[in-house]
Amino acid sequence: MSNSSFTHTSIDFSTAEQLEASGSTCNCYRMKLFGKQHFVKRLKPEYAGEPRYKSMLQKEFETGYSLEHPNLVIYRQMGDDFIITDYVDGERLSDFITSHADYFKEKSNRDKIINQLLSVTEYLHSHQVLHLDLKPDNIIITRIGHDLKLVDLGFSYTDTFPDTPGHTRSFAAPEQLNNTGVVDERTDIFALGKILALIPYGKKLRPIVKRCTQVEPERRYQTIGDIRKALNNRNRIRWFVISSCLLCAAAIAILMIPKHSDLSDNNNSSTDSLLVSRDLNSNTIDSIALANTDSAETAVEQEPSVKNKSVENYQTSVSPEHVTPNGVVATTPGNKFQEHVNDNPAVSKQNNAPTKDEGYEIGSQKLEVNIQLVNKLIKEFKDGIRPYVIKMIDYHISNGGTYKDYKGDSWFSGDRVYLRLRDEYTDKYYKPVKIKLLNKYGNQLTEIDKLELPNKFEMAIGEEELKYIRDLGLSF
Repeated sequence: MSNSSFTHTSIDFSTAEQLEASGSTCNCYRMKLFGKQHFVKRLKPEYAGEPRYKSMLQKEFETGYSLEHPNLVIYRQMGDDFIITDYVDGERLSDFITSHADYFKEKSNRDKIINQLLSVTEYLHSHQVLHLDLKPDNIIITRIGHDLKLVDLGFSYTDTFPDTPGHTRSFAAPEQLNNTGVVDERTDIFALGKILALIPYGKKLRPIVKRCTQVEPERRYQTIGDIRKALNNRNRIRWFVISSCLLCAAAIAILMIPKHSDLSDNNNSSTDSLLVSRDLNSNTIDSIALANTDSAETAVEQEPSVKNKSVENYQTSVSPEHVTPNGVVATTPGNKFQEHVNDNPAVSKQNNAPTKDEGYEIGSQKLEVNIQLVNKLIKEFKDGIRPYVIKMIDYHISNGGTYKDYKGDSWFSGDRVYLRLRDEYTDKYYKPVKIKLLNKYGNQLTEIDKLELPNKFEMAIGEEELKYIRDLGLSF
């Protein structure tokens, strides 16, 4: 069936539901035709009679109707001043990232979205079509299955329709902004880099984002296939590093098994076996460095009478010398614990060692736990605010905003508009995330941690803003 057979199709718009996703020249509707939901894009009355805009609409339909890909919306019919596509029940990627940030925690989910986006873009390029308006608002994530659908070929370039009437500034490549007219696959690749920078938990994508968004097209990836190779190479390197670390951890743990004859009896061998098993299961080389401390903690748990001993006796009973294969004598951190008690009269007891129930730990473990908790809290704060940081910066750029006078934690003090926008987002989005985390972890924090957190929260916002600006390839 030819495209021209749809030219005189008429639609009753009185039953159509107008949607918010309307553009500058067209209104958008959802309507049911033949029992099925459809999306209708119709020229606004003031543009309906102008040949230029009608030809743009025809161009989009002719291009879309000739294509077929599972991640591309299907173009169905065309009328005098409208086109009809399948309706996609889902959310725009920009909204999906905000409402489903946890979805991207799973690497398999991130890979799925990225691979589908690369697949449909590569398909367009293989059919001599450039989209030229790739952006989160033109990507729909389906409600069922969370599959990607690319929409809106209104600004596309083909061999037969070379005119490209516009672009979205915050995702447009420099060659589009400079109006040079020289566009190719690398122009879409630039926009892809901007989109990949928005993916939550996509820290490992940064090198790929950086190359995609180079100002000079020749310094970007030249094809979608090149991006695929880069992603595959990063996965292979990742597994190689993990495998190497596991092998090194196993080798070091085996070498650390004590060979001194005094330590080879059955009682000590069971403790050593537990130590090696714990290290191998940790999957990190860093855990090997804590082996002696772990051994001491095991000894404490196996000695029920330790709480009734003096600090000095306590230190002796849980600090056996440990001879490593190279002859070095290592001890548990009992001296550091003693220094901690001596330096802090408030926690010093005459005949009883502090216990975990009283809020103290062996050595500096209590301090480390707090540091780890604060770092975890700040990380969750960054993850929680990142979608809003992206939304704020994109909004600022799309409205002609600029960035000047970057001064550490105080962002762009010369841009008063930006600062007002930042205050608005802080009150509306960042504070609720912070309050939720403090309610979750507050009873585990020390008073010192609570005093330092406000500044750390502020720094975290600045870090996320700076990170995203750099991912976009913008300079200050």
